[in-house]
Amino acid sequence: MPAASDSTQLTGTVVVTGTDVARYTTLRIEGKPVVTLVGPLEPELRRLGAATVRVTGEDAGSGPAGRRLAVGEYEVLSINGERPYVGVLLVQDDRLALATASDTLPLSAAPQALRQHAGAKLWVTGQRTDTGVELQSYGVIRPNPR
Repeated sequence: MPAASDSTQLTGTVVVTGTDVARYTTLRIEGKPVVTLVGPLEPELRRLGAATVRVTGEDAGSGPAGRRLAVGEYEVLSINGERPYVGVLLVQDDRLALATASDTLPLSAAPQALRQHAGAKLWVTGQRTDTGVELQSYGVIRPNPR
């Protein structure tokens, strides 16, 4: 395993480019050339198009779209100008909650259709309350593994 000092950390906006035949998930960094994001987390990052993220990974050389970074981890910083909560959707009886890395947040004002994503990795935005998060918007980052 490479030393931590070999890792590269970049912050920018996720942009999906290319054609139906050749799609690339890239990171647009202000004032610098785009970086193509590759590796097992690329499908998750692709679903985060237009989000601001911080990625950490190893240099993977260059490809058709320029420099490549094999992403080992990422953090979602902003979606539509808001800091999202990211975690796995839990459905227990009539309650929905988001299990984040540090907490389990009950979700209120969630649409009924959200239940179909139980077990999926989601981002959600909304007003934090004393009892959880009043959901305003959400997106699926990694579908339910069913």
